[in-house]
Amino acid sequence: MEKDNLKWRFAPSNHGERTGMTSGDTETFKKNPFGNFGREIIQNSIDARFSDEEPVTVEFKLFKINPNDIPDIGGYKTAIRRCMEYWKDSQPKFYQEYNKILNYLNCPKIECLRISDFNTTGLTGISRVNDGQNNNFLALTRSTGVSDKSNDNAGGSKGVGKNAAFLLSKLSMIFYSTITKDNEKGSVGVADLISGYCDDDVENPNRDYTQGKGYYTRNEINDPLTDLCSLDCDFFRRSEQYGTDIFILGLNKENDWSIEILNSVLESFMVSIFKNNLIIKISNIEIKKDTLLDVINNQTFVNYKKKPYLLSQYKILSNDMDNVKTFDIDTPYGKAELYVMVLSEDDKWIATHKCSIIRYPYMKIFDYPLARNFNVSALLIIGEDQLGKKLRNIENPQHNSWEPKRLPKPERDEMAFIISDIKSQIDKYVLECFKTDDTNTIDPYGAGEFLPDVSDIEGTNNAIKQNNSLEEIEVSPFKEVKQIERNAYIEQDDGEGVRPDVGSSIEEGEDTLHPEGHNDTSGGGYGEGDETSGVKDGDNIVMQKVNLAGIRYKVIALDKKSGKYRISFIAPKSYENCYLNLIMIQDEITNKENIEILSMTCNGVPISSISNKDYGPFHIIDGQRINLDVKTNQNDYFASEVRIYASQK
Repeated sequence: MEKDNLKWRFAPSNHGERTGMTSGDTETFKKNPFGNFGREIIQNSIDARFSDEEPVTVEFKLFKINPNDIPDIGGYKTAIRRCMEYWKDSQPKFYQEYNKILNYLNCPKIECLRISDFNTTGLTGISRVNDGQNNNFLALTRSTGVSDKSNDNAGGSKGVGKNAAFLLSKLSMIFYSTITKDNEKGSVGVADLISGYCDDDVENPNRDYTQGKGYYTRNEINDPLTDLCSLDCDFFRRSEQYGTDIFILGLNKENDWSIEILNSVLESFMVSIFKNNLIIKISNIEIKKDTLLDVINNQTFVNYKKKPYLLSQYKILSNDMDNVKTFDIDTPYGKAELYVMVLSEDDKWIATHKCSIIRYPYMKIFDYPLARNFNVSALLIIGEDQLGKKLRNIENPQHNSWEPKRLPKPERDEMAFIISDIKSQIDKYVLECFKTDDTNTIDPYGAGEFLPDVSDIEGTNNAIKQNNSLEEIEVSPFKEVKQIERNAYIEQDDGEGVRPDVGSSIEEGEDTLHPEGHNDTSGGGYGEGDETSGVKDGDNIVMQKVNLAGIRYKVIALDKKSGKYRISFIAPKSYENCYLNLIMIQDEITNKENIEILSMTCNGVPISSISNKDYGPFHIIDGQRINLDVKTNQNDYFASEVRIYASQK
């Protein structure tokens, strides 16, 4: 290898597509660049674990370098100037930003970040990067949207996470250096610039411009260097230390980078660290199973907003309070393990009200929300079986969401159903914990908050959205029977009338909140109902059905085609004999029709009724959420008025 061949190379575009400063590959990670970067780097290292006998170790370390020690710094400055020249008239902003890079390269020292992993396979395939076959080295350094991971359960698999590193470099320059399990050595520099002129031939009216990406390599076909590139003079990797070093030149550290990475790592890889599969070193902080709790409790390291979440997850894994229950979540492709921790009033401050979804290799994907009124935290751990592989295929590039729409039909519908079923089982088992729990933190009827979140399912009629912003309400007490005119309001003790609660047309999978006394007509007055007070005469006893007015109902379309709806509300008081009456509003509020209720359950308990119009009786308990799941005789959306009566002698 002749050293004269080592230089930066930027391929011409042949007057094709130009590259500007905004890239979709990097925009994905801009919201939390250091956190996203740490997550992406570590999942890549875990995916490349070499020996199961030892944990993967990932080290983050700052160092400084003289700009003149950057390989071919003169060639790089020339490339920057050509970018400025190309855009100076059409994009002054580009010119200004790249002028900052030139000025920065004149600093006496440039701060850089080294990320090194150990007990990994390294970037295999160095010697065959140009043989037309995909490999790890090529996928990381010279590919977009390409991943070469033999493990079907790999944490990262979209081939775009590597772009997060460029957000952290003021120079848009990264160097990769690796020793592989096959004892191959290699390194390469990668620059992610905007398009610039390919040469300095200002007389040429057809000057070509570059594609933007550039490589520090040893020949014209961009073969990597066949030795290590150690830009950190205080670091040396021994030959038997398989792994990869990443050097980010000109670290763009606006905030406390180490704390951002540390918190992201803890949140995303808590399970992997606890299982002793991963050790993280950030500056002088070492995070491993033995030090995990100390790090979480150190207010200097951990964001105070994240501490309850992190501490809760640690306590679930360690079960040091002996309050964790385990369940199997069954799916057609295997089981997942659910861990549920019910917390007492004293410990409720660490309740997350969430179930963290963890997929092998023990990386958090997202949090599934649970009821806010349950003092509970949960973990769902999906192993390395077929289920994990299926769910990995529908993750987005950030690996923080399941998106069935990424699949063609019918696989899309199948996975949507499996996701819905997983969430339903989580809800079921969490509720079961409260039914058997002796902490008395909440009555199990509060499970009305458990509405399956399947809003990501396309082509189904089961989409439900959860809304916890119900207001406190008050209901007037029962009164003695008095004659009320037909079409009158429901009279209150103070002589004021309470208008019926009228909702608007509901969309499937959405809810409508019934207003409290705002049933105005176009003339500005209150619309009068067309029902009587509901007085029934017996032989010697008069029964009165008093409308429980003032309740804010949430009506959810479960399945419009089969007429299934859910009516959710918080009980204002405890009543033994309640009845549900549904009214279809056909013409504002002047033309109404009773809707037949074919069946109903109250918080999962079947209710039988003589009448299909006034359905009941059922009982409600003060302060608890009540879910009435009804099947009606309707097969399409309708504007509804919900009335719930309580009978009293």
